[in-house]
Amino acid sequence: ASSRNVRRIMAEPREEYLSRADERRERVLELRAQGMKLREIAEEVGMTVGGVGTILLHARKAEQSQSEEATA
Repeated sequence: ASSRNVRRIMAEPREEYLSRADERRERVLELRAQGMKLREIAEEVGMTVGGVGTILLHARKAEQSQSEEATA
């Protein structure tokens, strides 16, 4: 990240940043559920392919954890 982006993010109120991150995560999950490829999702939401992959990985892990808790 550039120093300019770091300053911009640090100046943004935490609640706004988290809200924006939640919205972006939901959009990524929605687009993936529609069958879009990672590259297409990244272009649509303005992220890197790696960032999209990370969101999807965390979502899968959370889903697995919840299903394991439900069966325990």
